[in-house]
Amino acid sequence: MGHPLLSIVIANYNYGRFLEEAIESVVAQNMGNKVELIICDAASTDNSIDIIRKHADGLPPNTSYSDWILSNNSRPANNSSRLITWWCSEKDGGQSAAFNKGFAHAKGEWLTWLNADDLLLPGALKKFEGLVVQKPNAVWVTGNMLSFDSNSNTIVQVNWGPHTQPPFLDRGRAFSAVFGPTAFWRRSLYEEVGPIDEHLHYAMDTDYWARLTMFGIRQTRLNHFCWGFRLHDDSKTEGAQTDKVADRRKYETAYWREKTKYNFVKSLINPWYLTWCIWRIVDGSWLMRLCKKHKFEGRNLSVAFSAPKKADYKIRIFEPTVPEYRVALFEGLAERLPGRIEIVTADSNSYKVKGAKCDFGHERIAIGPMTIYKGLSLDGLSKGDVITVDGSPKALSPMGIALIAKLKGIRVVWWGHHLSAQPKWYRVKIRLWLAKMLADIFLCYTDDGIKFLVENGFRRDRVFATGNTIDTKSVQKLIEKYSNGNDIVKFKQDKGLEGRFVLLFCGRLRALTGLEVLIQALQNLKKMGRLVKCVVIGAGKEMDSLKELAKTQEVDDMILWTGELRGQERLALWFLSSDVFTYPGRVGLSVIHAMSYGLPVILNDNQQDHGPEYSVFRPGENGWAFHAGSSKDLTDAIVRAMDSPSRVVFGANGRRRVVESYSIERMVERFLEAVDAAAKV
Repeated sequence: MGHPLLSIVIANYNYGRFLEEAIESVVAQNMGNKVELIICDAASTDNSIDIIRKHADGLPPNTSYSDWILSNNSRPANNSSRLITWWCSEKDGGQSAAFNKGFAHAKGEWLTWLNADDLLLPGALKKFEGLVVQKPNAVWVTGNMLSFDSNSNTIVQVNWGPHTQPPFLDRGRAFSAVFGPTAFWRRSLYEEVGPIDEHLHYAMDTDYWARLTMFGIRQTRLNHFCWGFRLHDDSKTEGAQTDKVADRRKYETAYWREKTKYNFVKSLINPWYLTWCIWRIVDGSWLMRLCKKHKFEGRNLSVAFSAPKKADYKIRIFEPTVPEYRVALFEGLAERLPGRIEIVTADSNSYKVKGAKCDFGHERIAIGPMTIYKGLSLDGLSKGDVITVDGSPKALSPMGIALIAKLKGIRVVWWGHHLSAQPKWYRVKIRLWLAKMLADIFLCYTDDGIKFLVENGFRRDRVFATGNTIDTKSVQKLIEKYSNGNDIVKFKQDKGLEGRFVLLFCGRLRALTGLEVLIQALQNLKKMGRLVKCVVIGAGKEMDSLKELAKTQEVDDMILWTGELRGQERLALWFLSSDVFTYPGRVGLSVIHAMSYGLPVILNDNQQDHGPEYSVFRPGENGWAFHAGSSKDLTDAIVRAMDSPSRVVFGANGRRRVVESYSIERMVERFLEAVDAAAKV
């Protein structure tokens, strides 16, 4: 799922007494892998390095986080350390140089900085993320700020207001206020406008905003308090001014005025500037601050931003089954909302979920292509509680439960794919009509799903996406368990895989898997004299016909059919003994499963035919693509994989992408956002 990464750079020098609060203010945003934190320390002599090491949790200086976890086969346990992806402690050319150094190591599509003595205020990044989703064309987002006294923690001043500005003023390059590090801007702007001016140590932010404005870049306003500016005696901006500092500021002012050709007298007679001043009076930005004290002024910072008590609504999740890969998600939900999660399924063999009430084994009755589950009820739920239903119109009982819930004032979350595989237009229409009629919130899997639903009449604030993944932590433990390699060697010997290039397939054996194309490709490889063994993990109604096809094509000796294997323990050695994973047909969660084990993948190039998990695939980076349905093209892709010196690198790239961008924590957070939105409808 393609959530853009935000890179935050903290520059620090001997601000150890404030630095930990700054780091914790980023951690408290609870954004998971959607944010990376980079800390550039200028060889501090106080306790700054100890604080950085504490939060880096073993990550060495001048080392990329992703390279470190791959080289060490480990992952830090400290939750905050997931954010710190790079840090250093070395002399530099000042704060501006430190920011530029941090941005040079940043991987995010969006950039911002945070001073080591300041705070990122609660909810800032959630609001920023929501705005970017609503306004995907935004390139420069600016918010509000407040100043607080470091000793009393009292809010002294707020800078706020509508800050609207019509496009004609932007074209006139009228000045537009930006409150320090409340700004978020795209990497593409940084590359276009250039780095921060390292001649400047005080006015570098004003200079940078002026440069963006002169490039004709329009702000997108975020009406939220993002930046907490700390007032203290040693503050570079507000602290005691020595002669040296005063001289430096005087030089910077003259330098900046010359650089921007700023002239105060000319600005007063500039029609664009005058129009802008009038507009600010009309829209209330100035009058609001002159005539009305903001509710935050004079209040304690912690009290002003204390989170309201969460409602104790219950959540009942109706699902056909609970497979192993969903256990981590549901246990994450149960951990976040203890005693409030209940899971109802028809499958008595579903995996148990620790911390949740489990009601499994409801009788399933098939009526043609439709299904009814007996005994589903809303007992124990009341108005304001939330249910989630599987978004398949073929499951009649959840649709009925959703209708009854609506009548009782119980909120409904429709959870599923926004489109089915190979959708027919009338099925799409039925699915969308049912979702609009029954659901308060639509929870899909991808940003493409959000876009599709909004284009088809759904309100943007009622559509969410979770992404989809497996519990990569359990995979990591198994990788570590077999890291010495001896068990893998013995396993390959026992299974007849030694000395063979091992292709792995894992999934249900049904029409959409495309295994007949793989069987034909194996025949081609046999004629070429290639030593290949194909492991097929899975079972299904197509298994007998596929085995018969393999015999007909005389490649049955090249295929090892394992049948269905449940549980990571039974699967791990098969994945770790393989060279490449392939799924010739419509792939889903299996591709993330394979990449989490460090396997490069071979998939067909028909993106529209795949599940949402296909977004993790990057041909030429973590695998190879072939033309859908072509056994010849698949054969060529397998040969390229066999001969490629980059195969191990591709596998590492895939694993890195899964670790960095697909996590259970992120999925839990997205799910809770959707459920919370439903409870507030």
